[in-house]
Amino acid sequence: MLLAPLAAARAQETSPTQTTPTRPPEFVQETTLLPVTIAGATFRLEVMTVRSRTATGRLPIALITHGKPGPRDDLATIHATSYRSIARDMARRGWLAVVLVRRGYGFSEGTLPQFGDCKSGYDLARMFRTEALDIAATLTVVANRPDADATRAIAIGVSAGGAASLALAASAPANLKAVVNVSGGLRNDTCPYEGKLVETFAGFGRTTKIPTLWLYARNDRLFGPDLVEKMRAAFVAAGGDARLSMMDPVGDDGHSLFTLTEGRTRWYAALDAFLRDVSLPTLGDHDVEAVMALGLGAEQRTSVARYMAVPGEKALTRPVGGGKLTWYLGQPDVATARRLALELCEKAAPKCEVVAENNRPAPRTVAGEGNPAANDNAMKAATEAARKSIGR
Repeated sequence: MLLAPLAAARAQETSPTQTTPTRPPEFVQETTLLPVTIAGATFRLEVMTVRSRTATGRLPIALITHGKPGPRDDLATIHATSYRSIARDMARRGWLAVVLVRRGYGFSEGTLPQFGDCKSGYDLARMFRTEALDIAATLTVVANRPDADATRAIAIGVSAGGAASLALAASAPANLKAVVNVSGGLRNDTCPYEGKLVETFAGFGRTTKIPTLWLYARNDRLFGPDLVEKMRAAFVAAGGDARLSMMDPVGDDGHSLFTLTEGRTRWYAALDAFLRDVSLPTLGDHDVEAVMALGLGAEQRTSVARYMAVPGEKALTRPVGGGKLTWYLGQPDVATARRLALELCEKAAPKCEVVAENNRPAPRTVAGEGNPAANDNAMKAATEAARKSIGR
């Protein structure tokens, strides 16, 4: 019974690209129930994998996992496809993106682990470590894929998933290179345990040997700046490496940092800087040069680099014959982004053209317009020429 909704999700994923005649799909994407082994038992976890269609060889693995909804929300509403945009943006950065839904959520089998209550007290460390087992088990299976580089993996988690990712780091799995904790923690308004959170994160810091990036917003209603600093300080004092980026307010509630377009634009910038600092893949000069090679001026390179880093779905435009670059981002599909970007450009110019769709040069700007294969081959040629020009 669970397979039918997942099959429908796969059909929904592929249908937008089938209506676009000018180019092949950007990604290879699949949603499935993945059998994993946890503590000697087999469970099927809802998992979505996304990689660039043009990627070759073995790709580093980016595990992405969700938070925990409020007590009145339905755990079954959490699905891998909810994080499709983030997975695609990681695939654009050269990763095999793997969104996993932990036990007790969505279509995943098993039950949500609970350790304690308000009266007896919660064992948060045990809770997060138990949820980290799901991430570790998924990594074990995905690492055996022929397109996966088992020697390089990161975990990206939000809210309770951020805390679970830190618990994973504390368990020191082989080949986990870094963890990104976005708005990480757990809160129960009827049973405050801020002190327990600080203690738990200190425990994780004692055995964490890899770099971790902590991303929070100042107006997070669950984890304010003071509490975040206490958690970070305890983690670092215990021996952990926590690089905190406390961001300006995002939306009405900074706990939405992970998913809002405004929030993603900010934390993607911090993520890219972090990945470069720890020598892991992200957007590089060759990505920018692939667009620049299509006739843009050198003075526009900074704008192109900024555009490449922002969330999809997006489109980059300019006046025909040259001029100021404009873009639209964070749309449900590239067709909408293209239309809105052109409308924005044409407010200041009589006629505009699309320069890039997401992080690929637009079909109309390369040779062979109207021929999907020729367009794609021309794009590859431009990208390869750009890579050679900068010695990559």
